[in-house]
Amino acid sequence: MRKLFAILLVSLSWSGQSYAGRCDDAYSAGDDAYNYARRGYRADSLDDLQFYARRAMNSADEAMSYSDDCRCDYAYSAADEAYSYARRAYREDDFDYAQSRIKRAMWAAESIMSAAEDCN
Repeated sequence: MRKLFAILLVSLSWSGQSYAGRCDDAYSAGDDAYNYARRGYRADSLDDLQFYARRAMNSADEAMSYSDDCRCDYAYSAADEAYSYARRAYREDDFDYAQSRIKRAMWAAESIMSAAEDCN
């Protein structure tokens, strides 16, 4: 009985560490999404903006996955929003509109980081 209790206790502590680690990973992916979106916002051409928007999308998608793994709903929601805005920027043909969408992706990526910190 003591062995079973000890095994259960150890397994619970490991699962808690993995959730925290995943929230750290969500923060890191959110930071990447923010940096790519910021580079896209500062880009001089639509092609460059779309290049960074695509990278921001990928990082936001990773953040969604990590946020889901660590059960951080607000970080997941922010990552979904960042992905959506980056996708709109990526698909846009008008530079000014794409720039406004990538700026919103940047703001949403900041929210990923904030939420992931709170979930740890």
